[in-house]
Amino acid sequence: AFIQTQGDAMTKMQTAHDVKQGTLSGNDQSLSTKQTALGTAQTQKSDDEDFLASLTDMCEDKAKDYEKRKMFRANEEAAIAKAIAILNSDQSAALFGKVQSGSGASFVQLAAVRRHVQRAAPAPAVRTEVQRLLRQAAHAHKSK
Repeated sequence: AFIQTQGDAMTKMQTAHDVKQGTLSGNDQSLSTKQTALGTAQTQKSDDEDFLASLTDMCEDKAKDYEKRKMFRANEEAAIAKAIAILNSDQSAALFGKVQSGSGASFVQLAAVRRHVQRAAPAPAVRTEVQRLLRQAAHAHKSK
């Protein structure tokens, strides 16, 4: 009976040992997986911090550019407002009053050439047609 009792105890201890070994093996596997995940997370965190630093610099540059554009826009708006104020002033109104209103479009001669160098004279029919078109355009625009 003593040997039987000792054999049963040994069997129970062996079974308990095997169960505990299985638990230890599972814990080791879980620890290894979690250590790998920790390493990956730390690497990702480091990369994200580097990206955040570069992103912060980029955002600061963009903010400076935006402020410059806002300043330029404000200056342009101020210049336009000043130009409108000048155009609406009494002096401008007096100056514009001297210009004939409703005179329509007209041609302005900026220079005159006294001598023409003739290269190849265009055909008389072409010249006549061009003159006719110019006269027609001048008449349509009430030019003198």
